[in-house]
Amino acid sequence: MTSCSADRARGHPLQAYLDDFITLSSLVGWPYNSHSVEWIHVGSSPLLVHSFTRSERLEASPHWACQMTHADQSVAPAASQEAEALMEDAAGVADPVGVVEPYEFTEIAIPIIAMHVLALFAFIPAFITGTNVLLLAIALVVFSNGITLGYHRLLTHKSLRVPKWLEYGYVGLALCCLQESPAKWVSTHRRHHSHSDEPDDPHSPTASFGWSHVGWLLWKRKGQHEFRTDDRYCADIIADPFYALMEKHPDLPAGIYILHAGAIWFVASALFLMENSFGSAIWQGVGVVLWCVVLRTVMIWHFSWSVNSLTHCFGYQNYKTSDQSRNNWLVAIVSNGEGWHNNHHHDPASASVQHKWWEFDPTYLQIRVLKRLGLATHVIEPRQVRKTVVEREDSSSLNKQAG
Repeated sequence: MTSCSADRARGHPLQAYLDDFITLSSLVGWPYNSHSVEWIHVGSSPLLVHSFTRSERLEASPHWACQMTHADQSVAPAASQEAEALMEDAAGVADPVGVVEPYEFTEIAIPIIAMHVLALFAFIPAFITGTNVLLLAIALVVFSNGITLGYHRLLTHKSLRVPKWLEYGYVGLALCCLQESPAKWVSTHRRHHSHSDEPDDPHSPTASFGWSHVGWLLWKRKGQHEFRTDDRYCADIIADPFYALMEKHPDLPAGIYILHAGAIWFVASALFLMENSFGSAIWQGVGVVLWCVVLRTVMIWHFSWSVNSLTHCFGYQNYKTSDQSRNNWLVAIVSNGEGWHNNHHHDPASASVQHKWWEFDPTYLQIRVLKRLGLATHVIEPRQVRKTVVEREDSSSLNKQAG
């Protein structure tokens, strides 16, 4: 398998489809630049790998060699079975020309759609109250930390360590956001970092913006990854008995979510019952659940999905990385700082994504508070800080030797 330029691939039937794609992309305004085309040879057939300009290539390795940059994680395999299947299909021209592969719903597609429909009921006039709006704002701040700090920086990148009870607390908040089990979330995100904006990326906007935002969760496509657990990327997570239990019983995360929704409804109804009739209290409790559970969940979904879509299409770059990651201030505001995505891809292990003074990172601020309280240790500082510390230690060591 060798790489070749677009000139060597010219004349191949795939080139015609590429030209049509480039034209369509320019018409609809997709953020693609297809002037730089990379192909690989599978036997005698060239396979289109990228149709966009990369800001920087990892020249020392194949295009899909794993670059696992998070802390304490062994290098993953060079390519998944799905990617190999995609290559084989391209080499054998398995699909007839003009035949469009049908889409098939994933197992979580119907629940996702149902939650969006259910969230609309929060806007029934009787449920639109100042109390529900305030509770929603509080719930967004509290529960989103389960994703940004718990699933992402703590479990996926191991940017810090906390006591096990606190780790489980953050994971509990994440489970209440209905974003699947820890192993499944971590596995998918580590795969994204290993193959960012490449064929093996689970949710790259190089397929389409809609695919990167939510399409990859709704539809199955040949050669594309589902939201699933891959042991190669999460062996350290499933080594924990609690997390392994959720893989053994895949309905457990959904059960925890339903349990927390029921608990919120019960407490809210009990409080309303102090000043209202039984029927009125039950009805108002339903309103609280719609606002603080259902609507909050859907909003956090879109905040998280925007990191996959918007921050790989729109924004600015502080660093020339090997992908299309961007810093997006709007996404940073709604996602507790996760919108500084180019900074994150430049230094995934860091507990902070704030590389300039205006790039506010609320999640890192929380980590600093935990560190001050003695609850967070082994906090990985940004690369430039780590480099400065090493230089100071080296300088101090040289001075001692000279003395």
